[in-house]
Amino acid sequence: MPLMFTKHQIMTAGADWVQWGRKWVDLYDLGTINVIVAGESFALQVYDNSGRKAYLPVDQVQGNPKLWDLVYNGILYSVEHYATVKGRGCRKVLRMDPNV
Repeated sequence: MPLMFTKHQIMTAGADWVQWGRKWVDLYDLGTINVIVAGESFALQVYDNSGRKAYLPVDQVQGNPKLWDLVYNGILYSVEHYATVKGRGCRKVLRMDPNV
């Protein structure tokens, strides 16, 4: 299980979930994916279809390749299964085809 420690939070992920601090989401059941500006970088705001949400700093998630693989694969799966991706900026940050 990939694990990452940051200044005040622990981020961890399993095959189909990611947790940041005390908040976790089901990566393969995301309903909404959004990217917001967080200081000088970006953060993902992800909401699953059970009403849970998590805030994931993109640079920190991408800093751990195993963690990023789990998160990104879940996002791609959810997008293919009708998750809402808010704005073209989100697809650009995630390096996703804007037509998907």
